[in-house]
Amino acid sequence: MKNRGVLTIPVERNDDVRKYFDSIAHEYSDQHGNPDQLLRYRAGILKNEAFIRESDVILELCCGTGDHILALAEFSGRGVGIDFSPEMVKVANKRILQKELQNKIVCQVDNAVKLDSLKNESFDKAVCVGSLEHIPDKASVIEAVFRVLKPSGRFVCLTVNGDYVWYTKIAPLLNYNTHHFTSDNFLKRRDIETLLESSLFNTEKIGYWSFVPRGDMPYGIGVIFKFLDLMGRFLKIGQLRGGIFFTLSKSK
Repeated sequence: MKNRGVLTIPVERNDDVRKYFDSIAHEYSDQHGNPDQLLRYRAGILKNEAFIRESDVILELCCGTGDHILALAEFSGRGVGIDFSPEMVKVANKRILQKELQNKIVCQVDNAVKLDSLKNESFDKAVCVGSLEHIPDKASVIEAVFRVLKPSGRFVCLTVNGDYVWYTKIAPLLNYNTHHFTSDNFLKRRDIETLLESSLFNTEKIGYWSFVPRGDMPYGIGVIFKFLDLMGRFLKIGQLRGGIFFTLSKSK
């Protein structure tokens, strides 16, 4: 039986990933459900976990077309989004202009592994959604965020759960590809714990969030996994949750 599901793109260098995101920037949209509803849900997690205040300067890593940095503008003072795809940044800044938020938010090209364009201790909070799984050098991302956060700053990262039963059991059984790039690495809870052991951050929480990759599943099966997610949330079974997140804080 041939493999089905996600078209996995071969990656030999970072430019391969950049070129892909450049190519989809102007047509990009959330494929996993109602985009507005899902965005409100994720933005709520970021706001609550990061303790975002009206005076905060927010950094979003891998901001894409600016969905989350725009959503958080309602709760924060100023925002900066970075992405290594120039086309994604171009779309994000166009949306910022359309919403007349150019005096409050800006998006710019930078690499989350280095954050070379950003000064030390210049942000109160940092967030990252649905991107860490695409970055091979995750430890350098954590280190770079630590550098640019102010003392008492917080970093909240939402990613996919490598322990999710869809990824570990069902998709392989159906010969369904689940990785968008050959370089993808879906972190399990233990992987995150290991990653953070050498970090200078304090680990505040490792938890789960509701993510059902319906756009990557056979038609109709998403309904079943939405029910399983509810079950996992109620019974506290991590393997039934599609998303995992961690919240970090920087000491004063």
